[in-house]
Amino acid sequence: MKQLSQKNYEILSKAISYIATHINTQPELHDIAQHCKTSSSTLQRIFSAYAGLSPKQFTIFMTTDHAKSILANNTNVLATALKTGSSDSGRLHNHFVQIESMTHDEYRSGGKELHIKYSFHKSPYGDILIASTDRGICHIVFSKDHTASIQELQNLFPEASLSKLNIPIHKHAQKFFDPAITPPSKITLHLRGTTFQIKVWQALLRIPSGSLTSYRDIAHYIEHEKAHRAVGTAIGHNPIAYIIPCHRVIKASGSIGDYMWGPSRKKIILAHELS
Repeated sequence: MKQLSQKNYEILSKAISYIATHINTQPELHDIAQHCKTSSSTLQRIFSAYAGLSPKQFTIFMTTDHAKSILANNTNVLATALKTGSSDSGRLHNHFVQIESMTHDEYRSGGKELHIKYSFHKSPYGDILIASTDRGICHIVFSKDHTASIQELQNLFPEASLSKLNIPIHKHAQKFFDPAITPPSKITLHLRGTTFQIKVWQALLRIPSGSLTSYRDIAHYIEHEKAHRAVGTAIGHNPIAYIIPCHRVIKASGSIGDYMWGPSRKKIILAHELS
């Protein structure tokens, strides 16, 4: 898959936002391109290359009714995957990803004893910051502003020492972002989170690529039936973009919902996975 440059991402993001706002009127290519201050041919090319669909197809694809039908059709698949960790497709991240919780002292001390290495990389969905401790990947975010992303990392681990260093595990994590690559070998995530958050993140790893589920269903499968709001909060604190696929969780109404790295990016990722 092509890497998404910041310029093309901005065009794609504006186009998707415009389509979402005008979804009921099914906007034409010319109108979308005009809003994005680019030509129709350029927009068509960018859309086809990075979203995997034409703007018109994407408009239909992202309607609430379409998303609801995907939720309904995947109910049995997800029930099996979330409970057993298996699926016919074999496209579950939990086959390749292991979560290791930080210790109580590491959690409470703000990472006082941790030495965190970080580096920036390209992905099909924009730049990413990847950070790791000696025991695994601890943080992955999409990054528009590298300086701000480093500061965010430091804020999460205020007592940890940070070093800009590209190491093999970072390059290994980057491979997860390209579905054209055969699933890479196993990777460990070393995460700072509550017991409940870790349980939710582990459940997300069981959602197959090409599937969607809802906050309510995640709450059901982790046996916290009435905790769908708490599930939403835990998903909102997911520290590992894409590899822990919180983008595959939408509202039961069919609304794509929020995404900490932008709703347009969420729609782009889902277009790749569901088309």
